[in-house]
Amino acid sequence: ERVIEFTDGSVPITLATPLILAAGANKYGQHINCFSSLWYGGITIGSGTKEERAGNPHNPRVALIELDRAANNSMGLNNPGIKKLAEKAQRAVIDNKARSFSVGISVTETPGLSSDEERLDDFLYTFSLAYPVSRYVEINISCPNTGEERLDSKYEFMQALFKGIQEIRDNFKLSKRRAVYAKLSPGSDKANLERTVGLTQGHGINGVILFN
Repeated sequence: ERVIEFTDGSVPITLATPLILAAGANKYGQHINCFSSLWYGGITIGSGTKEERAGNPHNPRVALIELDRAANNSMGLNNPGIKKLAEKAQRAVIDNKARSFSVGISVTETPGLSSDEERLDDFLYTFSLAYPVSRYVEINISCPNTGEERLDSKYEFMQALFKGIQEIRDNFKLSKRRAVYAKLSPGSDKANLERTVGLTQGHGINGVILFN
C-alpha cells in the first residue's frame, strides 16, 4: 500500500499499488472499481468537459505507428459530460471505502469557446462539480488533440485559472481539501515549464502530472 501525503492538509491519496490508470483510458467512468482487480491502485476518469462530447469526427481516431512503436491518439475529448462523470466517481468512492483504491477525475475546457473569459468560466464550472466527489482532480491544461491552443502556454490564463480553483477549494466546506494536480504538455521549453511549475506552487496546486 502507498499513501501520498500533502503538507497543506489535503486528504491523502491511498493506493493499493503504485499504479494509477491515466486519464483517457476510461473516458466514460465505466466499471471503475473493477480496475482495482487489475493491480491498479487508482484510476483517473475522463477528461470531462462541461457537456457531453462525441469527440473528433474522423476515423480512425487511434492508429498504430509501427516504425515508432507508438500510437497516434486523436480522440478529441469524447466523454459523457462532467455531471455524469461526477456521479459515477461519487458512487465508486462510496463503494470502495474499504479498499485502497483512489478515484480521480480529469477535467478540461470545452474546445471552440471564443474568449478566455468563456474558457475560464467553463473550466471552473467543470472543476467545481468534480472537486467534492473525487479523491483528487487532474487539471488538464495540455490536451493535444482538440485543435485549440494548449492552455499551459497561456501564462495569464493559468494565473486566473489557478486562482479560481484556489477560491473554489476554499469555499467548499469539506472536512479536508482534495488534492489537485496540473497535467502539462511534453513540448514545453524549460523556461515555460519552470514558470508553470512556479505558478502551481504559488496557488496551492499539489503537484504536476508529466506529461500529456
